[in-house]
Amino acid sequence: MTHRHAIVGLVAVVALVAVASLRYWHAGVQVPKRVAAGAPPAAQVEAPPARMQPGERLRPASASKAPKTPTLVSRLAQLEAAADAGNPAAAREVFHASAKCVGIQIAKTLVPQTEALLTEDVSGLDAAALEERMRVLDNGRQEIEEIREYSDVCTGFPTDAIESGFMVRVALRAANLGDAGAASCYMSGDFQPVNFPSTDAAADEYRSNVLRLGDAGVKQGRPMAAYLLMQYYGHGGLTPLQRIGDRDVLKAYLYARLLLHIVEGGDGQQQMAGMVEAYRTEAAGLDIGSADDEARQLFERYYGHTINFDVNPKSDCR
Repeated sequence: MTHRHAIVGLVAVVALVAVASLRYWHAGVQVPKRVAAGAPPAAQVEAPPARMQPGERLRPASASKAPKTPTLVSRLAQLEAAADAGNPAAAREVFHASAKCVGIQIAKTLVPQTEALLTEDVSGLDAAALEERMRVLDNGRQEIEEIREYSDVCTGFPTDAIESGFMVRVALRAANLGDAGAASCYMSGDFQPVNFPSTDAAADEYRSNVLRLGDAGVKQGRPMAAYLLMQYYGHGGLTPLQRIGDRDVLKAYLYARLLLHIVEGGDGQQQMAGMVEAYRTEAAGLDIGSADDEARQLFERYYGHTINFDVNPKSDCR
């Protein structure tokens, strides 16, 4: 894995791994699969495309599906001015559209690797493994087609958007104007440049913003905020959030305990219970009881009910 973070759509096997890790290749490009309100009856909905077969080459997106909207670059100055003036919608659009463009830039570099994977011999796979391979290829093909449909919008978008600090700046601005996804993205540090932190002041600013956005997110009932605060205070790691965070095992336990309340009865309960127990062991001799009480109070005040939260969440940098 290179040191640069990536955002990339689910590009068959290679990009699937990249999106799952999302630590050194920044954030993902994901296109919603929901059917919009007022969609035609099922009988009128276009049938899904045929499944991609091992050995089949990726086909270019149809010209008839080319986006009709202008490039992001042609609109960026106007959007930036509106966002700087405090327009939440403009700030949100700049951040999310720019994140997609960064993802497309990286995804394009992975297409040749994906093509190579499609020619691999699958004759030795059993039925279950072959079915899983087919599912991955289906997802990869759909994501690639969607990325290519959007790629024209990103024509001319700067290739140094991460290293120049542009992505961090627009993420923080959108977060300050109420975008929850931008707040989680900024907190995660997935868009920080390779050399971050270049100064002590940069590290201090990041810590201050993480704690401010995290506290606001918990008070808005967002599980991702609690998860990122647990990461901030918890075990050291390689992400900016983990490297720059303040190690405090009791606070890490507090947010892990809050998350256990949030996911109680759900798919993530067992895994989160394991995290809670690990932090409880590390915090032996500290005031665990007060942390338990605070976690319960936070849950009852700001969440109030269990939430189906993935305790291995994907990045919100998309």
